[in-house]
Amino acid sequence: PSFVIFTPAKNTVRNITKVIDHLAEAGVSVATSISLQTTDPGTLEAVARQNITTDGYLRLAADLRRRGHALHGDLILGLPGQTYETYRDDLQFMLDHEIMPRTFPLRLLPNAPMNDPAYRERHGIVTDEHEVVVSTALVSKEERDQMLLLRRIEAIAARRKKILDQL
Repeated sequence: PSFVIFTPAKNTVRNITKVIDHLAEAGVSVATSISLQTTDPGTLEAVARQNITTDGYLRLAADLRRRGHALHGDLILGLPGQTYETYRDDLQFMLDHEIMPRTFPLRLLPNAPMNDPAYRERHGIVTDEHEVVVSTALVSKEERDQMLLLRRIEAIAARRKKILDQL
């Protein structure tokens, strides 16, 4: 292959740079995405997740940047416990640390813990016909629409910057 995009396990990053270096030495271009989902402790608690430490994440990002590798950070929009402000803060965290944010709307899958009726009720989760979360106890549909707008603005600004950097 001439190009590889991968998302490694976020809590076992010790050898990621070695793997990427070997691929680069073989002439393979690499883009990596580290999934944070969110940096907000309350949201992480609500979804029973634990992130890579912020310091570890930033060390990895800096190390990959020094090597000239593209790094994306994945966020999820619609998590229980998330608010417009925490999502905005997550985007800002990525931008502050020169990590290209990517946002994916939360979709509930069959048999996933978040799809349990008691969990959905506890967090006020409402989904559309595709099981994409459209509101929660903390975020109305209108607030979610604002979050999606913020996501679009960030994406447009990032593309514009990339185009201007190429000129």
